[in-house]
Amino acid sequence: MRKYGMFLVLSIILFPGIIKAADCSDQTISNYSKILGNVTYTYQYKESNKKVSFDITLLNVPQDFYVRDDYHDNFSVSKGTDVKFTSFKPHDTYKFEIFPDINSCPTIEPQYVYVTLPGYNPYYSDPLCKGLENYQYCNRWYANSLSYKQFVTQLTNYRKKEEQSEVKERVDKTDNLSYIIDFYQRYYMIILPVIIISIIGYIIYHNRRDDSLISVK
Repeated sequence: MRKYGMFLVLSIILFPGIIKAADCSDQTISNYSKILGNVTYTYQYKESNKKVSFDITLLNVPQDFYVRDDYHDNFSVSKGTDVKFTSFKPHDTYKFEIFPDINSCPTIEPQYVYVTLPGYNPYYSDPLCKGLENYQYCNRWYANSLSYKQFVTQLTNYRKKEEQSEVKERVDKTDNLSYIIDFYQRYYMIILPVIIISIIGYIIYHNRRDDSLISVK
């Protein structure tokens, strides 16, 4: 019995790969792949002084798996809960690598998760955006690379176009009304009798219909 125990200890020391292989079977690798396929993410933002940073949280990371943040070159070990990383810039894509302890299963392929964050517009709350909240340069998550001077120019030009469009619309409506009036003035000798005859005809029809209903009763 003592010899068997010594043999087992020596086997573990001299041939660790044989012992670990049992933990890295095809079934184990398949299970790992399925579990890692369920990993998702969410992100939150922090805004201060017209700047924003994001925190990224990886969800469903298996316990004791490692997660590498490629951007910061940081590692974290999952405790069976969500894994959170902080301080990411907007308008960029970040890569995370998820893998088990290399000693437990060195042949398993790591899972990569890519997180794309929205852009940020520091001018979205500017007073110039009042009434223009749906305009792209007034959208909080528009990737705005303009200087403030360029931003003001864009909004000023946009407002002018909107005002010109409104003026044109009012002119078109006025032109339509003017056309109707002009048309009537030209052909009122024809239009007016037609209207009068139509009204008289309707009254006669309506009166006869009422008389017929009364006689039936």
